[in-house]
Amino acid sequence: MELNTLEYCHTGNGMADLGKAEKSEHSKPVKSSVNDSSEGLDDEGKSISETVKNIGSKSMKQIGKWNNESFLYAFDKQLISFGIRLLLFLPGFAVLAYFGAWAYSSNSPSWWVDFIEPTIGQSFSSILVVLVFVILLGYILSLALHRHRVNLTIKSFEEQVKSAQSKHLSIKSLHGYEPLKDSIKRSVTKHFFSLMCALLAIFSLSAIAFYGIQTDMGKYLLALSFSLTVLSMGQHIATRSSSFNMAERTGLLNAYSSPIHPSTLDMVFSDLVKSQLDPLLKSEYEAFVVELEANVKRGTDPRFAREKMMMTLYKH
Repeated sequence: MELNTLEYCHTGNGMADLGKAEKSEHSKPVKSSVNDSSEGLDDEGKSISETVKNIGSKSMKQIGKWNNESFLYAFDKQLISFGIRLLLFLPGFAVLAYFGAWAYSSNSPSWWVDFIEPTIGQSFSSILVVLVFVILLGYILSLALHRHRVNLTIKSFEEQVKSAQSKHLSIKSLHGYEPLKDSIKRSVTKHFFSLMCALLAIFSLSAIAFYGIQTDMGKYLLALSFSLTVLSMGQHIATRSSSFNMAERTGLLNAYSSPIHPSTLDMVFSDLVKSQLDPLLKSEYEAFVVELEANVKRGTDPRFAREKMMMTLYKH
């Protein structure tokens, strides 16, 4: 009996150990699967966060381009103000479409009535008004980009002035600073009026949809929109002769009117250069002159050495 009891106890303990081992073996895969799933979720969360960060950084870079004066100036130079000259061609095409809409406001051409109007159900003048609307929309967007670039230029100019003042270079006291500042302000004012006239022109054109181009009120609104477009174009043309930028080192020279020297020139090259430079370039020139005169050979007049160097550069 004792032997049977001992065998039973041993077998019972063995069965218990086997059960524990089986439970532990079954529990390990469950724990490992839970850990694997949690690690997978962590990896997915990290990948999603990295994707969001990459998208955010790319979008910030794209937005930053439109606040970069160099990028906007290159875009403006190639398409808007120069190059293709959208600010001139778009209102020019709009003026031609205005004349067409006015000429055919009462009756559409016969070819239009016979072949096209039965299909689309719109008169020839109405389609021309829609065309003018699209052209003016592109013109307004071009003006807004151009004005944004000008605002960035002014901001950069003010930062340069403050930076020079922190280096104890008084640009505001230099001759020509106030005329340059007034020229920039006049240009900004003309850009503002040009944009406002273009916006009023497109609003007047939109009001034609409520009255119809065939009515007298529609014709009056068309004439008003035409006049505002021409005024906007004229305000922009007035700024083309004094365009300025800070993306280039000599970008302010077009907006700077150099004063006429009334007296006899003592140092011809130095005086001519200083009279033709805008205040920012003049401050850089004076810093260069100070550095140059510090390296002149002893016993030589610094002013004479500077004038001699400029004459040599001029002849070569």
